[in-house]
Amino acid sequence: MDYKKAFILNTNEIKGRIDPLYYIAIQKIQKNIIDKSNYGHIELIEACFIKRGRFGHRPRNDPKFYNGIYPFIQTGDIVKASENNSSIKYTQTLNELGLKTSKLFNPPKLLFTIAANIGDTAILDYSSCFPDSIVALIPKKTKLSIEYLNIYLKFIKPYIVQLAPYATQKNLNNQQLSKIPLIIPPKEIQNKIIQIMDNAYKIKKENEKRAKELLASIDNYLLDKLDITLPKKEKIVSFEVNSSEVFGGRFDPDYKIKIDNLNNLSWKYPLYKLKNLIIGSAQYGANETAQEYKSKDDIRYIRITDINNLGILKKNNMKTAKNTEKQYILNYNDILFARSGSVGRCYIHKNIERQAIFAGYLIRFILNKTKINPDYFFYYCHSSIYKYWVSAIERPTVQSNINSEEFKSLKIPLPPLPIQNEIANHIEELRRESNELKKEAQRVLKDAKDEVERIILK
Repeated sequence: MDYKKAFILNTNEIKGRIDPLYYIAIQKIQKNIIDKSNYGHIELIEACFIKRGRFGHRPRNDPKFYNGIYPFIQTGDIVKASENNSSIKYTQTLNELGLKTSKLFNPPKLLFTIAANIGDTAILDYSSCFPDSIVALIPKKTKLSIEYLNIYLKFIKPYIVQLAPYATQKNLNNQQLSKIPLIIPPKEIQNKIIQIMDNAYKIKKENEKRAKELLASIDNYLLDKLDITLPKKEKIVSFEVNSSEVFGGRFDPDYKIKIDNLNNLSWKYPLYKLKNLIIGSAQYGANETAQEYKSKDDIRYIRITDINNLGILKKNNMKTAKNTEKQYILNYNDILFARSGSVGRCYIHKNIERQAIFAGYLIRFILNKTKINPDYFFYYCHSSIYKYWVSAIERPTVQSNINSEEFKSLKIPLPPLPIQNEIANHIEELRRESNELKKEAQRVLKDAKDEVERIILK
């Protein structure tokens, strides 16, 4: 028998499921976790009461059950709390009618997601309802700390995910969940583990807060250097427009008022339209079907979804395309704008080690570097004043969009090149410091998890 393709089970080992993936996952936990630890272990059902959430009515989105006083936690709320090791922030509430089809759980409970997002955990510290895609774990004995249980289940989450049956949507039931083995060290060791993780999450939170503050300071710095005051938000009641201003133009009031506000601003530096700062004409991207990225030699196919809100290219889920025509190959400092979807999102191409082309919903501009610093332009296109312009120009349709001619009409304040360079360098430094703080936060958390692993597997 080829034991890489098959394995043997005794009938008394079968626990309600016969599919091999479940037992392979159990064996992995046994081999990689349980057998490596000197501490005793028991199954989850021996250590905890397992109570499933409830919401009996279908459809679940019936509005008559909502907007009351009872918090109604969703799996997404737990996912967010699990990632940050924070309290659960609920996004929905049930009324008295909703409470009758659900169930109110009192704290403390460890909530565990068993559908779609498998194995995310967070401690419930207030009374709440939740659906049957979430279970509550309540330790039976004082020797098991709920905080330690939260940490331990996060530690073995990769194995728990593999316990879920393969289906359209993965899920675990109480029986499958009950078989998860728990390593339970002495209480003083549990407390030590809790302290290690609490300290790590505290440092992580502080670093991420400082990183966020640095990024937030960029906009004030840029507006201050350019001596720009952002127009105040106005509530549109009515306005007048001559017929000569309507025909061939736009009639929507938001556009009219915002453009007038921008035109009436006092600008310290001269304004230049983008069309006067580029070389050649705008170019729309390639309309290709994304293919799986298999080799470092593949040409990357950049889509709008590959660019985050800071204009940075994501490293995961890279794609390529079947046809990679040379005319779409990106060059250093090429500027891309999203013309729909995340309309107005801006990206500057810096990666010259890997060739890339760009997708059809992106527009490329090549800047004249004798007139404008590309980095200065890129950072300007992440400012609040630029976003105000986008909010004016984008058409109020089902999917907002801005075409190439409208992007060419973008007016950019243009200080002398030395000042542009100064601004670009300073913002680059602020972004670098922010990024380093985020990396340090992740390093601290990883080191803490590694230390906890060494303690558990002692």
